[in-house]
Amino acid sequence: MAGRSKIIPGLLLAILIAWVAAADGQTTVSFDGKIIEISKGTALAPGETGTFFIIRLDSKPKEEFRISREDAVKYGLIEAGASGVLTLKQPKGLGWKVRLTCSKEVKPFSSITIYQVRSLERMND
Repeated sequence: MAGRSKIIPGLLLAILIAWVAAADGQTTVSFDGKIIEISKGTALAPGETGTFFIIRLDSKPKEEFRISREDAVKYGLIEAGASGVLTLKQPKGLGWKVRLTCSKEVKPFSSITIYQVRSLERMND
């Protein structure tokens, strides 16, 4: 019985530490700015697949904000048929003032902080 009284608090402590670590990894941050660039990207890291779009804001020009193709179409940043190479007419969101709510992703061996866009709110110009 004495062993069980030590296991339960230890188990609860382990669960608490895992929960805090998971919550820390999913913190969200918001950025306001004008969209100065929308470009297409492909996952080049091992184990990553798919196409996404990169947004750059005038307020954070060195930061990379990634958004999925589906979300880019949903928010009206690009035309629904945008596939291959982006043409000048396809990125409709250039110049928009927006608020991006993102989760932060830190890539090992990279000097760029990458943010995954969770929501995009167009603000009054």
